[in-house]
Amino acid sequence: MKHIFPDTRCDLRLLFCACIGCLAAVTACGGEDIGSEEAGATQLGPPKRWAPDQADAKANEALWAKYCIGDPGVTVRPVPNYADPLVMKAATQLGKIWRHSFALYSDIKKHHASAVPAELNGKVKQEAHDFLTYLCGEFRDRATMVEAKLRWVGERMNYLSDKDKGPYDPAGDPWMQMKKAEYHPYLAVSSALFAAKRDDLADQGKGTVSVGGITADAPVPPQTVCETKYMFAEYVKKARSFDDYASFKTGYAAFRSKSCKLPDEENYYYDFRGDSNIKPNSPESNGMIWFARTITRQCSSKDPARAYQDINPGAGVTVQACRIYFRYPFNSRYNAARAGLAAWTVIDPNLPGLDSNSAFTVIPRAVSDANCLFGDRSPYRALDQSGQAVPLLAGYATYFKKGDFGLGKLLGGDQGKLEKLLQLDVDRHTDWYSSGYNDQMPLKPLVMTQAYSPFVASSYEMSESDNFVTPGVTVTGGDPSANKYKHWMFIFRVHKDNWFTPESVAAGKTPDFDRVWLDETSFGDSSLANSEKAWDRLGTSLEAEHDALLYLHNLPAD
Repeated sequence: MKHIFPDTRCDLRLLFCACIGCLAAVTACGGEDIGSEEAGATQLGPPKRWAPDQADAKANEALWAKYCIGDPGVTVRPVPNYADPLVMKAATQLGKIWRHSFALYSDIKKHHASAVPAELNGKVKQEAHDFLTYLCGEFRDRATMVEAKLRWVGERMNYLSDKDKGPYDPAGDPWMQMKKAEYHPYLAVSSALFAAKRDDLADQGKGTVSVGGITADAPVPPQTVCETKYMFAEYVKKARSFDDYASFKTGYAAFRSKSCKLPDEENYYYDFRGDSNIKPNSPESNGMIWFARTITRQCSSKDPARAYQDINPGAGVTVQACRIYFRYPFNSRYNAARAGLAAWTVIDPNLPGLDSNSAFTVIPRAVSDANCLFGDRSPYRALDQSGQAVPLLAGYATYFKKGDFGLGKLLGGDQGKLEKLLQLDVDRHTDWYSSGYNDQMPLKPLVMTQAYSPFVASSYEMSESDNFVTPGVTVTGGDPSANKYKHWMFIFRVHKDNWFTPESVAAGKTPDFDRVWLDETSFGDSSLANSEKAWDRLGTSLEAEHDALLYLHNLPAD
């Protein structure tokens, strides 16, 4: 059989090896000098591509050592540095969370597991300690994210109650002043405002956008930080129902200059993700998390004295692959999601059988080297619904490391094709029942016939995200009592320049996937895409975008 992938060095039969027996155990990637298995982990080569805003190695190591205790050679399990005030603050806040509101992946967690230090027994709960050790271990190479998530849970978590918070400050942070009784009223105002904005576009004859011969829904303007302050001050806090868009705009015009920091708070939008649990990975896509599970299932955690140094019997990877992952876990996960997105995206959208509902399975093996699991060098392989390899656009290798994959050049500037590709992407993410992942490992293989996505989903109108705050929609609670409560609302703050819509394509832009949030509602062509008021983001939100956490446990499930 001839190669379908450009630049591939392996016969396509490798794609169909359900076990990796026809391949040597996966090590690092071709051409990578990682030293012998006895060499120290510090000799491992860094990724060939980094996630955006990555600190340099020395700065990362210094910041990580502020919050976590461990060795640079990655030979011992790290522990949180409880002497740091922010770490202790996070541990205290995490100690207030009900056990069934956590969900740490056991196959990852066991590699970082340790007991609460004896001197902190009674002060730090085991669940909080597990969260923080996992955070230190899985973000070793991304200390800025360790810091951001410590602040998220330690300083920016509002456990909603009706406790008196004093006089409301309209110029202050609305989320940290929000009360339990105001949650549902806010959802009602938010939903009504979104509908009013959408109707206003239609009334003006601006309900659709034409892009390269394709008609897409016009993007509905998101709620800015300043608008949200106004919603709380003049509607939620005054128990006032939404009236109409004209009245809203009139009142807002008087409010904005008095209570908002301009122009900053009109340059940022709020975005939301409802969830029934929290973990250090939150809000990472499963395109990141499943890769971590692929690796950690192969690596041994039995001997804490040899942390990150052994593999399980029959593993489909070598020790070097384990060492690479645990030295660069965040970037390994991020690059895996990105390589999966490339398999979805760096293709001809007009290929037969690639509609939004067709089967599409990503295999974490580099197109350029079937022995390479890590996604920092090339896109991953993929199979279509007939089991055939999906060909990539000619010349993909030249542009793979660019934020937009070079789509403008690869598609010859064809706006219609780019619009179609992004429509396929968001629809495949939203209706992901035919979107699979198969790591082809001989030991504990991770094979998912549906629900794989490199994107993390969110809704830019909170009432839609509220559908996911209780187990049952997308996940099943391990503890049946969890079904009785609402749990989490993650709040992101997104700069307006990073909202990417069909209007962006019509303006001649290509998406920098490291930065943008794709407007699923306007790009998508499926019923779910049109109803979820969603944005899709590669991998995860970045540090500066983590705004607030609402813990909703005092609210019963609907």
